[in-house]
Amino acid sequence: MRMSSFEQKHKIIITFKRFYLWFHTYIVLRKTFRQSPVSVRVRAGESVQLTCDPPIGVPTPVVKWEKDGQLFDLTTANDPYSFGGDGTSLFISEVQIEQTGSYVCAAENNAALRKTDAAVVSLYP
Repeated sequence: MRMSSFEQKHKIIITFKRFYLWFHTYIVLRKTFRQSPVSVRVRAGESVQLTCDPPIGVPTPVVKWEKDGQLFDLTTANDPYSFGGDGTSLFISEVQIEQTGSYVCAAENNAALRKTDAAVVSLYP
C-alpha cells in the first residue's frame, strides 16, 4: 500500500516521538562512588571535612549523610555540622567525643540507593 507524503511525514514524527519518550524514561545509578569519605583521627577541638562524590546517575542522585545509622537533615543548621557542595561535603567543627562515630554517604535517585563504606571519625587518646 502506497502512502501519501503527508502520511509518510506523520509516520516519521510518530516513530520519532516514541523513541524520544523511551529515551527519557531510562534511569540509572552506577554502583561505584567517584570518591568515598575516609576515616580520620583528630585531636579534640580540631575540625574535619568528609567528602563524597556520588556515582553518576540519571536523574542526578541526591546526597545524604548518616552518622551511626541516623540520617542527617541537610536543610537545617546543626552545630557543629555543616554541609557544602550540594551535600557532598560534611564539615565537623571542633570535634568532641559526641561527634566520633561512623559516617556514611548515601546517593539516591529513582533507580537505586547506594551507600559508601563507613568512614570512622575518632579522637587521639
